[in-house]
Amino acid sequence: METRNPSPPPGFDSTVEEDDHIGNSAYSKRWLYSLILQVLTKLSQIGEIFDDIDEELDSLLEDDLCKLWDITSDQSLLEPLRQFQLVPVFTECIHKSKNHRLIEISLGILANISLDDEQCGVISEDPTFMANALGLLSTDDTRILIELFRLLRSVLASRPHRQVWLDAVHFAPEFIERVNFILVSSTNAHLLMSTINALETILRIDDSIGELWCNTNLLGSLQDAQHQMWWVSSMLLSKSIVGFMAMR
Repeated sequence: METRNPSPPPGFDSTVEEDDHIGNSAYSKRWLYSLILQVLTKLSQIGEIFDDIDEELDSLLEDDLCKLWDITSDQSLLEPLRQFQLVPVFTECIHKSKNHRLIEISLGILANISLDDEQCGVISEDPTFMANALGLLSTDDTRILIELFRLLRSVLASRPHRQVWLDAVHFAPEFIERVNFILVSSTNAHLLMSTINALETILRIDDSIGELWCNTNLLGSLQDAQHQMWWVSSMLLSKSIVGFMAMR
């Protein structure tokens, strides 16, 4: 008896499954719509059913969000992702959530998709989000700060949309105060480099901000950061040498 796969049902379109993929990725549009729905459902419950500040992010949701974070790092997928309107979803996470991990991931996703000028324009048209994002400088969460500075560098890379961010930074005196504080007090080399890179980007683009900020306080802060990074690098090198010697 001849065996073969059954014929597809009447009206079956073999291109449907292919069309369900996000660009050339292995992820489906249905998966992403489901993820967006989960995030929006969680946000709708904040303040009504629970306060998420101390709640651990569900591990399955966190894993899917990290997958989306990875997807958005592929610039070839930014155009296909436009249809999902991710900007309002994740700016709303910044507006409503107090969960540090969700805020970090949301900033990371927004930093990635803001490299698409069209999406950067959507982000930059929301002054409330800009104020809330810059307000995150007051956090002591290192990972949030790293993603925040990465977001700043991403939006400043867009010539059509950078000016509104420069204006927001210019007229926020607490910005440089907080930057100085991070430079003199942080012991995290990655955060120090992220801070310095964002600062360098701002000063390179806008001379007027440089005239306002460049003083002995900032110079001293940068020197402190440099010493700290040198110390961290020296410690890592010493540990590597000790480890190598122990293997001999």
